[in-house]
Amino acid sequence: MDGVSAREHNKRMLKLGGRWAVQARKALRRPKPPPELGYLIVWYDDIRGGMPTSMGVNALSHSEIFAYRELHTMQMDSFDVDTLRRLDGVWLSCIPKNES
Repeated sequence: MDGVSAREHNKRMLKLGGRWAVQARKALRRPKPPPELGYLIVWYDDIRGGMPTSMGVNALSHSEIFAYRELHTMQMDSFDVDTLRRLDGVWLSCIPKNES
């Protein structure tokens, strides 16, 4: 995406019609995450956005999370790390097998 939120991206896709509209409509109906966990969504998007995909898509590792934490000198507890890895598992499960 070009620096816009996923919601804005899906609104644009909805206007295109066709199969893009079907996928966007489904995405727009999904429940929003609780605001208390919004920081994890931002962190995950930032970490995942900086990962190369030229050799395929791999699961987010503990070392990548650790490197992100160190780079940004932030505090993370085990809940944060577990949640980031679970988000990644959900994200990976949405990728068609021929793209991973």
